[in-house]
Amino acid sequence: MPEMSAERYWDDPMLAGKYDEEFKGVIGAHVNRAEVDTMIEEFEIKGRPVLLDAGCGTGRHLIKLPESVRYIGVDTSLPMLQIAKRRAKAQGRSGHFVACDITQLPFKNGVFDGVMSTRVLQHITNQGQAVAECARATKIGGQVVILVYNSLTIHCLWKCFRHSRLAFLLGRMFGLLSGGRSNSLLARIHRNYYNDFNSVPEMKRLFSKAGIKVHKVKGTDISHIWFVTNFRLATMCERFIPRLLARYFSLCERVEAKVSERVPFVYLLDKIVVKGIVNG
Repeated sequence: MPEMSAERYWDDPMLAGKYDEEFKGVIGAHVNRAEVDTMIEEFEIKGRPVLLDAGCGTGRHLIKLPESVRYIGVDTSLPMLQIAKRRAKAQGRSGHFVACDITQLPFKNGVFDGVMSTRVLQHITNQGQAVAECARATKIGGQVVILVYNSLTIHCLWKCFRHSRLAFLLGRMFGLLSGGRSNSLLARIHRNYYNDFNSVPEMKRLFSKAGIKVHKVKGTDISHIWFVTNFRLATMCERFIPRLLARYFSLCERVEAKVSERVPFVYLLDKIVVKGIVNG
């Protein structure tokens, strides 16, 4: 999945084991619908297609794909692949899991009917190479669908700040003032965790250079739930107002279904989904 600027974050079995906690509860279910369900909806699945999940993590897409799909998941994190394999077995699903970097896929040209990749591109330094590899491994006329965080949002601005040196300095300052026990929201997170977010024009250029004709672009996740999760309100909301939260998400999803492909919403929603067809 991600390439790291230093240590490989998800190679830590403890961290990999905690990854799926993000998708639990009312909030987690909404995030899954905004990402996994949205991605799968974009694929035109006919017959028994061979599908590559590029950066599969713990295999959350496999569980929701039709059983007719012949699934291969790749990731750089062995602990996450091990979790994905156990999950597939527990759910009675078949799939193959391969440890590799998506900038150097170990597959022949035109092997897959489709490739999906969710929240992976941001962690890769050579994004053009990653998209080109997805195109190379896909059959002519095959589908490539990629979901990324939208760089033109306050959420991404906040993420960039939390990964910055300024956040690190502020965290150290709060740590000194609190005797080293600071848990400040301004503290730097994932110091060695590479992030490079994308806008719609950037994604269109990456697809074009890789020989993929953009077929559809849409935004997803209008809820701005990141504000709740980043500012530590998630537990309180899940505990005290779960029904209200569920209704809010339901409303957001209905609105999103109507506006996600329209200007300006396609450029402003939290995440972007780009679907393309590999040119001959």
